[in-house]
Amino acid sequence: LRRNEVSAVLVDFDTPEAAREPWATAAEGYALCEVDVAAPDDEAVETVTAAMSETFWGCGCCDDAPQRVAPDLVALARGFDAALGDRTDNGRVRVKVTVARDSDPWLCPFLHTDDVVLRGLVALAGAGTIVAPTARLRPANVPEWAWRLQEPPSDADPPTTSAATGELLLLKGRRW
Repeated sequence: LRRNEVSAVLVDFDTPEAAREPWATAAEGYALCEVDVAAPDDEAVETVTAAMSETFWGCGCCDDAPQRVAPDLVALARGFDAALGDRTDNGRVRVKVTVARDSDPWLCPFLHTDDVVLRGLVALAGAGTIVAPTARLRPANVPEWAWRLQEPPSDADPPTTSAATGELLLLKGRRW
């Protein structure tokens, strides 16, 4: 990630089937929470559990599901913060968990760069996110003259890759 020409990195994040199982019963939607990566494990897990419970398992059908997924989400947040290096936000990682099915309208249909420092994505079921690591997307903070100094873009589509199920994808954003 420290190299300018690298925009995306795939990290093998071995997610056992048992950890993915609770998501099959989760309601569609999204939940937000902020994880303090320096907090003790039980405190961090409690924060994530509270955020996930009502949104995804509010029906009470799977009472232990939030507690089963929270430790993995905390581990992801801690790994993500470590990847930020000196760009860390004082050990606070904002986590957005989205449960979407293949036909869901929330899925991003176009290639874009997010307005963040670093985005971490992991698909726990189904197809992973498709990325074009060599695509030259135009961040808003790069002046027009700087783009003209680069090689002209080719007419060919940039090569794409896809994260496998359970693989963590780290993507640089505009603020990197």
